[in-house]
Amino acid sequence: MLAAAVLIACREMGSLRTIKDIAAALSIPRKDISRNYSVLIFELGIKVPLVDPIKCVARVANALNVNEKIKHRAFNMMTEIVETKKALLKIAAEHTIKDGKERSLEDTVKILIEEHKAKQK
Repeated sequence: MLAAAVLIACREMGSLRTIKDIAAALSIPRKDISRNYSVLIFELGIKVPLVDPIKCVARVANALNVNEKIKHRAFNMMTEIVETKKALLKIAAEHTIKDGKERSLEDTVKILIEEHKAKQK
C-alpha cells in the first residue's frame, strides 16, 4: 500500500515515476503496486491527474540521448497534439447537448464531420 501511495503522490506532484520505477526501487512486484493503486484510488475517491505527455517526450528523448533540435521538434509536435485534443473536446462538449437534445459522443462526432464537410463546399 505504501508503494501505491508513493505512486499517487508522485502523480499529484507531477513527477514522472512509473510503477516500474517504484517497483524496482522498493523491490516490490509491479502487480501488487498496481492492485493497491487501484484500491486506493477507488476506495478513497482520489482523482489522480494525468501525466503530462510533454514530460513523457522529455523523458524518452533524454533516455535516447536525442539532440536538442529533435527534442524541440518533438515538444512542438506534442504541444500541438495536446492543444488540438483540448479544442476537439471543447467542441464536442458544446455540441453534445444542442437543441435541448443530449447526444452520444459518436453522434456528436458524426454531426461535427457533416458540418465540416458542409463548410468545405
